[in-house]
Amino acid sequence: MKKVIPLLLAALLLAGCASAPAATVETTAPVQTTAATEAAAETAPVAVAEAPVYTSRFDSETVVTLSDDGLTVNGGGETDTVYTSHDIVYYEEKTAYESGNPYGAGSEADMHTAEEAAAHTVVNITAPGAYRLSGKLSAGQIRIDLGENAASNPDAVVELILDAPAILFRNVYECDGGWNTETAQPTVDTADAGANLILAENSRSTVSGAYVAKIYKDAEGEKKLCKQDGAVYSYMSMNVYGPGALDITAENEGLDTELHLTVNGGDIAIRSQDDGINTNEDGVSVTTVNGGTLHIIAGLGA
Repeated sequence: MKKVIPLLLAALLLAGCASAPAATVETTAPVQTTAATEAAAETAPVAVAEAPVYTSRFDSETVVTLSDDGLTVNGGGETDTVYTSHDIVYYEEKTAYESGNPYGAGSEADMHTAEEAAAHTVVNITAPGAYRLSGKLSAGQIRIDLGENAASNPDAVVELILDAPAILFRNVYECDGGWNTETAQPTVDTADAGANLILAENSRSTVSGAYVAKIYKDAEGEKKLCKQDGAVYSYMSMNVYGPGALDITAENEGLDTELHLTVNGGDIAIRSQDDGINTNEDGVSVTTVNGGTLHIIAGLGA
């Protein structure tokens, strides 16, 4: 479902370019809707009382400090569950597979070389827990992947406490695992979602993000293999909590999930070429704003 109000902190995916209908939205009023919204409007900030406050389910935090020279985990080196790699997903320089099947829906502007991809660092988090991130990653991505069975495992939960950078939630628990268009409801409780982004108190995190155009499977019928539209992107339902600040500048969309999104706090500013916020499953996805402040300027690529 597309909404022009707009997380993968895939802040630093390889870049491309996109366009969308122009829209400028600034809102702080609580919103819950399943209807598509496209508006050009500004509303004065509205105070929101008693927004949910996140209580960690974990007894301790793993402290991850990022830099362009590497990372430290609790003051030491990489571990089996927090480590770097150079396997970022990107749109390759081709239009078809060797089989002749079409490669994807992107254009030449979306393509990148293997050398460009190798210059990007992926920070992998592969175990449940609370992770406090700080530092800077100039080119790369934070990728959370707890395995292929994570979507049905209620213990597959990650809390990312941002004192700084950029992110992609891939395989974590999906709290609405039985969703379908026939039973979709206008309200959804995402409290048990596996993807949780916490904006640390007195922090301001900055995400300058690109995207990956749709890549097809090497098969007939142009079935989707991969697509990451947002600078901050989650394949599963996600919660965002304050009280810190998050600034997103997006070459395509800003804050995205493939199912539900609940914003419970934080000062979030988004400038995007396409949608500011997009929850992707038409007729099912619910975007809920219980608290915080959203400042959104979207459709800049129109």
